[in-house]
Amino acid sequence: MVRVKKDKIKIVTIGGGSSYTPELIEGYIKRKDELPIKEIWLVDIEEGKEKLEIVGALAKRMVEKAGLDWEVHLTLDRRLALKDADFVSTQFRVGLLDARIKDERIPLSHGVIGQETNGAGGMFKAFRTVPVILDIVKDMKELCPDAWLVNFTNPAGMVTEAVLKYGNFEKVVGLCNVPIGHTSSESKLLGVEQSDLFFHYAGLNHHHWHRVFDKFGNEVTKTIIEKMYEEGTTKDMENIHQLPFFKEQVEDLEMLPCGYHRYYYLTDDMLKHQLEEYAKGETRAEVVKRTEAELFELYKDPNLAVKPPQLEKRGDKGKTPYNLRNCAYLEEFQKEKIFWAEMTKEACFNFDDENFFINQTCYFSTDLTKYHLAILNSKLVYFYFSNISNNLGEGAFRWIKQFVEQIPIPKIEQNRQKPFKILVDYIIYLKKEKKENYIIEFFERVIDIAVYELYFKEELHLKGFGILEVLESELIPFDNSFETIERVYKKLSDKNHKVAYNVNFIDTLDIVKTIENK
Repeated sequence: MVRVKKDKIKIVTIGGGSSYTPELIEGYIKRKDELPIKEIWLVDIEEGKEKLEIVGALAKRMVEKAGLDWEVHLTLDRRLALKDADFVSTQFRVGLLDARIKDERIPLSHGVIGQETNGAGGMFKAFRTVPVILDIVKDMKELCPDAWLVNFTNPAGMVTEAVLKYGNFEKVVGLCNVPIGHTSSESKLLGVEQSDLFFHYAGLNHHHWHRVFDKFGNEVTKTIIEKMYEEGTTKDMENIHQLPFFKEQVEDLEMLPCGYHRYYYLTDDMLKHQLEEYAKGETRAEVVKRTEAELFELYKDPNLAVKPPQLEKRGDKGKTPYNLRNCAYLEEFQKEKIFWAEMTKEACFNFDDENFFINQTCYFSTDLTKYHLAILNSKLVYFYFSNISNNLGEGAFRWIKQFVEQIPIPKIEQNRQKPFKILVDYIIYLKKEKKENYIIEFFERVIDIAVYELYFKEELHLKGFGILEVLESELIPFDNSFETIERVYKKLSDKNHKVAYNVNFIDTLDIVKTIENK
């Protein structure tokens, strides 16, 4: 803790027009006996002038209500404010909330998590923010060289590190609510005072782990994990989708992760949720923008002189740090499933009924069937996916699960799905037993044609193509016999058979030429 020795201090906040400012003022008021404040300067830019005036007026009302003689100044002149300051706090957003919306939506449009503190979104924000924070440091060196910089601007870790490394300014502290929230919630969970616990943190603000010790030096991390699990805790942060951590994973870590680790440990599910929000125009940034608009309407009330409780919807307020559960995925691996590699040059979906464990380079689904498998491995789906997925060059694509789930696969009756499932059974057997490739290639082509007929029935029938009715009547359910497969193959591949005709001439259709680039 920094001990203030001056009788009266001056605090400057860059980004003073933020909706968070009432929370900051409330914190000052609660600590009035520790902070002998004389002046509070709220600074913003021209684009933030209206918000600065609204929130500044509320700040003045809060100070007056608390019976304090603090001076609250509002200004667009940063250098004027910084002159002889003792503390400078930063809570600004370069580009305002519209920039944050882009930070989140651009990565999501490419199937990547968009979040302002982690991943691509965080990097975008850092690129805009670091030059500004370094300009502020330059002014501080000139106008208030002895002041402490308290950075609350995200991504807090990277921005603070930039100040240290490239601003050559050591009197800086990077803050976020997350570590502070842990000290509060976990002490309550154990039923002890915060001062009786010691928190050992590793990592940076939004990407940290910690261990906890009592006042006698005994580690209580495992006790906290057990209590969290026993109590079935739910929320830890308002601004993150509350997917539960796996209890086994946290126990194995022997450390407590912060809520943001969901983006790393539960990436697929978090991305799925974000893509759903993205599709509805409800990314976190868009929600915050609406919430902020509502907050400023509240702030305008001349009778309001306290921080409104609605502000808590903007940040990381919560009850308990984790929601833990048993590793349900272990049971999922024991089910029949479809799995596929994330990055391949062609559609490569596979069926598993042997309890394969899928690693982090692959995706899997227990909801997909052999009918879906047939369609997903077709040339039509490859054509479709190559136009919506991330092209990695040299013909390779990222087969992201959330994009795969968006492929429009027709919902048809179970009896109409049978030809697809039977053909898949044939191919799986032939590949497993390393049987004749020409038979495999023939059946794969038959599936392609059946898929074309599902999607372009009228176009195919107009030209005399189509095989689904024939397959429904002539395919023999697989009985683990190669002889059965061979018999079906010989029948369907006969030059006079309708299926063989389709196989030999389907690529004369313009729509097929386009799809197959012929």
